[in-house]
Amino acid sequence: MGEVLMSLNEPAAEQLRAIDAIRVNGASLSAHDLFSSLRRNLRLKPIMREMIAESLISQKAIELGVIVSDKQLQHAADSFRRKHRLHSAERTESRFRDNGINAASFEASIEANIRKELLIDAMFAEKAVEDFRRNPQMYARVNLAIIQVHSDELARELRMQIECEGAEFAELAAQHSVHESRFQRGRIGHVFVTQLPKAIQPAFLQQQDELIGPVTTDEGSWIAQVESYAAADDSAATLAFIKARMFEEWISNQLSVSVIEFPLLDILEC
Repeated sequence: MGEVLMSLNEPAAEQLRAIDAIRVNGASLSAHDLFSSLRRNLRLKPIMREMIAESLISQKAIELGVIVSDKQLQHAADSFRRKHRLHSAERTESRFRDNGINAASFEASIEANIRKELLIDAMFAEKAVEDFRRNPQMYARVNLAIIQVHSDELARELRMQIECEGAEFAELAAQHSVHESRFQRGRIGHVFVTQLPKAIQPAFLQQQDELIGPVTTDEGSWIAQVESYAAADDSAATLAFIKARMFEEWISNQLSVSVIEFPLLDILEC
């Protein structure tokens, strides 16, 4: 069966090899080379996932009757030009050339972004408000730093050093934490309570201590130093966060239930 598939895919593979995608000092790199390089460097699947997501969004937008108006498209294009200081046709064309696009692909990109935002609103605007009203405490904001270590014993020892010996939280985070925030001396910044590991969330809901933990999470044992708390509010930023999270959950579900095939990967085997 594998040999049959290979023979069926060989003509397509040859077509990819016949397409010059890039030339370097006169040497040609084919479309087959390009896709193979992306695949070899683990970048092809993420690109494909983005394309799949765009397709799922387009399909759902058609189903719900979500349409991008000319006015919305023009407004978004003008905002983009102002943001990037593209005040003349020459500067706009230069940016297009630098990024390998043209006016049509630029417009298509802008339209896709608007369609996504309109779809998110259509699907999740009301649900986001409902979710906030059900769980407002989960959308309080905390400004914190953390230390994540592999054992509760080490976490307890580090807390003791902070409380009893006057050790600096930031120094201990830089020295001992295995969390990526160690490069910022433990600083995470402002986050919603719901963004924290589930095991530690109750500590922020029940009290407002400056030092929390150790708490055992799936990632390890945490100590958190809280700089400030901000009560939950149903601001546009909060609701946008909830909608974005719901959208990502929807996309993940669609990816799991949709019939998705990757014939290109078979072609690249030839």
